Amino acid sequence: MVNVGRMVEEQTKKAGDGEEKRKKAKEGEKKKKLGVEEKNVGEEEKEKRREEEGKDSEACQLLSVAQFHVD
Repeated sequence: MVNVGRMVEEQTKKAGDGEEKRKKAKEGEKKKKLGVEEKNVGEEEKEKRREEEGKDSEACQLLSVAQFHVD
C-alpha cells in the first residue's frame, strides 16, 4: 500500500509539472507575438521618420535653389 501511495504521488507531481510547462509555453508564445507586433510598430515609425526626413531634405534643396536665384 505504501508503494501505491508513492506511485500516485509521483504521477500527480508529473501531471502538475506538465501543466506548468504548458502554461509557460503559452506565455512564451504570447510574448513572441507581442515582440513581433512591437517590431512591426518600430518599422512603421522608422518609415515615417524616413518620409519626414525626405520631405525635410527636399525643402532644404528648394530653399537653397530659391536663395541662389535671389542672389
